[in-house]
Amino acid sequence: MGVCFVCDTKLYGERTRVCSSITTHSNVTYTEKIAELLGYDAVVIVTPADHMCKKCNSFLTFIDKTENDLKLSYNKKQTHEF
Repeated sequence: MGVCFVCDTKLYGERTRVCSSITTHSNVTYTEKIAELLGYDAVVIVTPADHMCKKCNSFLTFIDKTENDLKLSYNKKQTHEF
């Protein structure tokens, strides 16, 4: 039994592999998304053994969707301005 890469809670059931998963909206790896959130100056080492719990996975997906929605709204606003 391991712990969540993000929040350090014990992993009992459903888990997501950090190094091989891809976000649903921006299509970047979870590793890239985490680095983007922490800032690219932060050094984060991810191994194939690292997993995330369901709660952190859902939160990362929510952040990814929200950022994507904001970009779409911004682009829509830019194309409709005169």
